[in-house]
Amino acid sequence: MKSKRMGLGKAKVQHRQVTVARLRGIVARRQILSTGCLLAAFILLGAVISQGQAFVFWSNSVQYDDGFNPKVAYSGTTVVEVHNGTGGAGPLWYRVGQLSSPFTTIVFGDSHEYKTSGFNPSVALSGTTVVEVHNGGAKAGPLWYRVGAVNTSKNTIKWGKSYKYDRGLNPSVGISGTTVVEVHNGRSQSGPEWYRVGTVNASTKTIQWSNSNQYDNGFNPSVSVSGSEVVEVHNGGNGAGALWYRTGEISGSTIQWQNSAEYTTYGNNPSIGFNGYPFVEV
Repeated sequence: MKSKRMGLGKAKVQHRQVTVARLRGIVARRQILSTGCLLAAFILLGAVISQGQAFVFWSNSVQYDDGFNPKVAYSGTTVVEVHNGTGGAGPLWYRVGQLSSPFTTIVFGDSHEYKTSGFNPSVALSGTTVVEVHNGGAKAGPLWYRVGAVNTSKNTIKWGKSYKYDRGLNPSVGISGTTVVEVHNGRSQSGPEWYRVGTVNASTKTIQWSNSNQYDNGFNPSVSVSGSEVVEVHNGGNGAGALWYRTGEISGSTIQWQNSAEYTTYGNNPSIGFNGYPFVEV
């Protein structure tokens, strides 16, 4: 397994405001996806303050690596980040870090290659159990998952085998306890969006998946889970335009979805975070 180190770059001060817990702004992930270029990856930390309206008070933005399509998850004080090493399908890398009180910085370990070829990874974390999903290539095709166990003292992950679980594009994954929810596009453009519910077995590092079910139409879905509640966001079409969300309740191996609603008239590549209350969307 390859590893790489990265010195910290100059900090960029970022302060943005959200109303009704919705952040509108351009962050590293959106910049990378919209330009289609390999850019340095930056990370922002923020605290949500909710008093009628919700505000996110961001810390400084700090370079932590180089790559493409970064995704991040945290549980407690442990942070796991995954990204592409290049601008297309190729090596996938991860980093584990620890939030440093007062939670304005992350102390990351080294970056490690965990897959020799893949694209568009997504990650979720519950305790020390990490679930990762990715495309096998740059176009719609096989989707793969991996389960791992985080070693917080060494900031490393012991991964299980990689398993093919579906076909599609742009997978996103969320986890709460042992329950996993995954969403993806069915093809390489706007169209049917599909979800699966699964149960993770941390000892065998496998997931028992339900059948895949269509729940909406759109592009670039993102999902987050807290308890039995699910929140999903997506583009309405292939490019920048209306953004939509759905909430749902996990019921066994299915999700009881509410109607889809437009929440902003213009945006692209949304991502959602949810831990009970409130939601933060970028």
